[in-house]
Amino acid sequence: MLLRTLAPCLCALAAIAAGAAQAGAGTADSAGTGSDTVVVTGIRDPALLPYRRGYEFTTKIRAASGGHVRLKLRALSKKSREPIPDLHVHIIGSRDYGEIAISQAGYFEVPLIDAALHDNADFVTNQKKGSMRIDATLNPVLPAGDLRYSDIQQSIAGARHAIAAILPWYLRMWLPTVKGVGICYRQPGATVDVETADGTVERAADKKETDEEGVKLLCARFSASEWSLQADSKLMPDPGYEAIFTGSWL
Repeated sequence: MLLRTLAPCLCALAAIAAGAAQAGAGTADSAGTGSDTVVVTGIRDPALLPYRRGYEFTTKIRAASGGHVRLKLRALSKKSREPIPDLHVHIIGSRDYGEIAISQAGYFEVPLIDAALHDNADFVTNQKKGSMRIDATLNPVLPAGDLRYSDIQQSIAGARHAIAAILPWYLRMWLPTVKGVGICYRQPGATVDVETADGTVERAADKKETDEEGVKLLCARFSASEWSLQADSKLMPDPGYEAIFTGSWL
């Protein structure tokens, strides 16, 4: 059975976060000044997701996963489901705590600012209310250098703990079970060298998966309990991989 990534499946968390960053804002361009400076008006709306909720999601995931899982948020147009050009998001309370860095593809992370938390700040954007959606994905955090099988095991356990920490059981029923980690590539032919008791073996990245942008990937899959591997078994992937969680509805 083809396993699915968690990327399109965190719908419950995404729905909770969908209100993040929708409030009125104007730009200097709209006033006819020709400047690119964004002037945020900071309108509060009780229906919006407060900054507190984004802060709590992020800290709960980090704590529950032991730092082995990262919450990845993506701001998209609700209508086109594409990244929004010239999107600006500020954290606004009694003052402006700054603008959030957003990639061209719409990705961002919640900055943990204690002063904004205590100020009951909100996310505020320069988009029309109701025009945005926020997609949420959990991604493995793996070391950039020496990669061991224990890193895979810890990230899988961390994802399970993180989901339990942020979602009640009746919402977790709508998510697939986290089964493993995929070491994935966009081009065929990649492999992961795996250190075993019988020597180094090559695991092909040939299992089909899809990332959060809908890009087709080819992955070498690793589960949480592989009898041929020890916790300190070394994994040596070809360069240029991306790590995703894989899951099953069964």
